[in-house]
Amino acid sequence: MEHIVKELNRNWSLKEVEENKKYKAKVPGSVYETLLENNVIKDPFYGINEKDCQWVYETDWEYSTIISFSKEIVEKDYCMLRFNGLDTYCQVILNDRVILFGENMHRTYEVYIKTKEYSFLEEGDNKLTIRFRSPVKEAQEKLKQSGLSIDSKSKYHLPFAIPGVEMLRKAYYSFGWDWGPKLPDSGIWRTVELHAFNDSYIRSVQVQTEIEFIIGDGNGRPTAKEAEITLETELEDFRENGDKTILYQIFDGEVLLHSEKIDSMKMGTEKKLMIKNPKLWWSHDLGKPNLYRLIVKLFDGEQLLDEYSTHFGIREICLIRKEDRWGETFYFELNKIPVFAKGGNWVPTDSFLTRGTRKKTYKKILDACVQANMNMIRVWGGGIYEEDAFYHYCDEKGLLVWQDFAFACRPTPDYSGFEESVIKEAIDNIKRLRNHPSLAIWVGNNEIEEGWLYWGFDQFVPQYKSFYIKLFEETLPQLIKDYDPFRPYWPSSPSSGGSFQDPQSPNYGDSHYWKVWHEGFPLESYRTFDSRFMSEFGFESFPDIKTIKSFCKTNQMYYDSKIMENHQKNPAGNQKIYDYMEKRFKIPQSFEKQVILSQITQAEAMEYGVEHWRRNRNNCHCMGALYWQINDCWPVASWSSIDYYGRWKALHYFAKRFYNPFYINAHETPEFFEIWFCNDLPVKFNGRYAFKLMDLTGEILYQKEGSLYASGLFSSVVERVNFKDIGIDSKNTILFFKAFDQSDKCVSEGFKLFTPPKNLSLLKPTIKYKIEKEENKNSLIIQADKPVLYCLIESTEDLIFSDNYFSFSGEKKVVHFRYDGEISDQSIHVRSLFDFLTD
Repeated sequence: MEHIVKELNRNWSLKEVEENKKYKAKVPGSVYETLLENNVIKDPFYGINEKDCQWVYETDWEYSTIISFSKEIVEKDYCMLRFNGLDTYCQVILNDRVILFGENMHRTYEVYIKTKEYSFLEEGDNKLTIRFRSPVKEAQEKLKQSGLSIDSKSKYHLPFAIPGVEMLRKAYYSFGWDWGPKLPDSGIWRTVELHAFNDSYIRSVQVQTEIEFIIGDGNGRPTAKEAEITLETELEDFRENGDKTILYQIFDGEVLLHSEKIDSMKMGTEKKLMIKNPKLWWSHDLGKPNLYRLIVKLFDGEQLLDEYSTHFGIREICLIRKEDRWGETFYFELNKIPVFAKGGNWVPTDSFLTRGTRKKTYKKILDACVQANMNMIRVWGGGIYEEDAFYHYCDEKGLLVWQDFAFACRPTPDYSGFEESVIKEAIDNIKRLRNHPSLAIWVGNNEIEEGWLYWGFDQFVPQYKSFYIKLFEETLPQLIKDYDPFRPYWPSSPSSGGSFQDPQSPNYGDSHYWKVWHEGFPLESYRTFDSRFMSEFGFESFPDIKTIKSFCKTNQMYYDSKIMENHQKNPAGNQKIYDYMEKRFKIPQSFEKQVILSQITQAEAMEYGVEHWRRNRNNCHCMGALYWQINDCWPVASWSSIDYYGRWKALHYFAKRFYNPFYINAHETPEFFEIWFCNDLPVKFNGRYAFKLMDLTGEILYQKEGSLYASGLFSSVVERVNFKDIGIDSKNTILFFKAFDQSDKCVSEGFKLFTPPKNLSLLKPTIKYKIEKEENKNSLIIQADKPVLYCLIESTEDLIFSDNYFSFSGEKKVVHFRYDGEISDQSIHVRSLFDFLTD
């Protein structure tokens, strides 16, 4: 092939600009990661080592390598270096010539080092050097130039972050967040490539689909009669004459569906193809995420100049905003099916980005999201535009993606060159990500519109307010229209539609609800806020005790120790965990048991909110619940449901239950309770329900079962019971409930208490369990002589169980897990709330 692409990721070294000592460095890689691997610094994640690493981000660093260009490359007419990620302010020098000034980590930079008119390269060895300026010093300089304070105690700055990250185009979280450390990194965080060619290559191909639907496939979903595929190819073409043609091939698996060649000079670079009876792309809860493969080849006569390949899905995604009796709807419609979005907020998987990418941490976490019945991931604006592999994995797994542009919680500056850089950043990433069927929406920013109204930005930078409107309500939406016109745009999250019109209105747009946690409101407050789409709400807990042991000394294992406070970045967060926990539970002396109770409190908080919003889905009143947050970038006490090492907290197991497409749940009060059933699938549900009220000894006080008929995409009350009518005092009772399908398989189950657990006169259950081994999975059979609350299964290995932190009446419970090695009953430990409350 005429177009040669060579990755330049080998034989790099790193040194301080003002020093001579060099360290072997990985590329892609980062300064912190390199220093760790060369034992220059201690692990910043351990203890309070983070505080000893300040000198790293205050230092300028230099990467260098020697590149040998072969005669074949040197003889090409054009050679270009592509830098897919430089973090952040840097000079790129080739053979003592400065060829690039980088100032935006989210951009892709291209520099021609050889054309027909000039050449900066030599046959044989060429030295490539990249010098990175301290990001903190650069931020301070820009703050000073803008007349703003660099004092971290200034009310203008976030209390948990190094000042000034908003002045740079760098991931905001790297300067510190209320769940992340202050470790602003530098480095070559994505690949460096050499491109060599003679006249033309394919820059990108845009795939757009328009579908003719046939309503109804027997499962309540539409099918497609045909789909028109519009392919628009962007060429880098330095030669106007020639016999150039483009070959388009579409594959379904290994089957070639279409193969057609066009004359690119006569017909342009747009081609329309038809696919009959196409397989639609669905989120995994609604169907199969079918993907097609496109191969585009560029020829000059018979010579193959370049080849481009991508996957795509045939689907229609719409953001539905219609006036109704409450205000205006806000929900996603996938292939004509209204989707209740269930999921969480995604942050970068590591403080050192390249380490997280190299470990493919995203796969483990996204797999866990699918297991927990999530159908949407919100990529939060204070992080990054994720790797291509992240979005492709979401495509394959059937996960919708809400994508923020990379802005969060800070006013956007308006100094010379800033807007131009953002426009180029936006175009790069829109074009990079637009073919992914998982991508559902572009959103301008996280919480900046809200910040202008409620956080006092006007007091410090009133001059930036008009630029906010220009950037997020004019420039970015126009870029979406230009480069990705079939995908919706929303100006901010939360927002009622922009222009500072009460972004926290429950009747319009999306909402963030933080009265629970930040303002100390009780968990029940979630039930007083009827959002149209809840895109952020959260509650903190401690990570798994194994994770805590990875960073904390034994003598520091108490909630307000020096180390535990350093691994809690939300001001007074550990005390807040303790205070909320104390409202629900009697607090044991054991820190390990406090950790478990913190996770149960967090899980119950999120359940309170989600079950309420799911019950409000009818007439599209509320159509989304994305909790804050799914994952962590380091081991920390935070809002995550999966900790840094991939260990599931109680919340993730609860999420698997409360995000179940078929979800039986209860609305409880001291006077009555209601059994609800939520059906998020378009097909009707036929089965039965059963519930029973038990006392703490296991005696059944009242029980009932009946037929369960539930319409698709609907929530309804199955049963309402008044305690006076059945002559029972709700105190010291437990409500257990289940839903069964037509084959009598239990599809959903749960429980409710009518008082905080600390008010219960608990009895110790005798729990018996055994492992039954099968070829592909293992089963844990659990039984007890009385009701078991918050049953926790632990293992010496980090196992993921089909259920955990559950409550059951004592009857047989079967839990599945996978483990390839030998495992015995002694490897498993089962405990309950009674054990957590006793020392």
